[in-house]
Amino acid sequence: MSRGYGFTLVELVTVLVLIGILAVTATAKLTTSNGQEYVACREAVTRLASVQSINMNQGSAPDLRFFIRKDGVFGYCMGLDCANDNTKWHGIGGGNRVKGSTDGYIGFDYLGRVHTDNTTLSIKPEGYYQFEFRPDQGTGGCQVRVYPEGGITWK
Repeated sequence: MSRGYGFTLVELVTVLVLIGILAVTATAKLTTSNGQEYVACREAVTRLASVQSINMNQGSAPDLRFFIRKDGVFGYCMGLDCANDNTKWHGIGGGNRVKGSTDGYIGFDYLGRVHTDNTTLSIKPEGYYQFEFRPDQGTGGCQVRVYPEGGITWK
């Protein structure tokens, strides 16, 4: 049996699927940011969890706070004497190519809950504290949420 000229249906479908995958990938790259805001969110959540854990181990007088600025820089330090001086901050992250949504800090008590006297972030009507990172250019962004009972999420 001789084979005719042209392509089989399987070959055509395979090529169409590959073109579709390439188109989706290219569209996503062209319409969104470079992903730096997601890196900042992951780093911020890690730092927040560290601050929470350290405060839980400090006992009844935790004094470590997580700070964030609108320029996207975040970190943590002891006490309020370093609130406006990020040269005293530890675990500094963010900054390059991202912007934050607020200036402020958040602290936790010895049970891991948000310590309202140690927090300048406002609670949202939905019942959580939130800050965001946006890229300098392009679209996109991500949100970090801290729940009063101590849960930390990002999306």
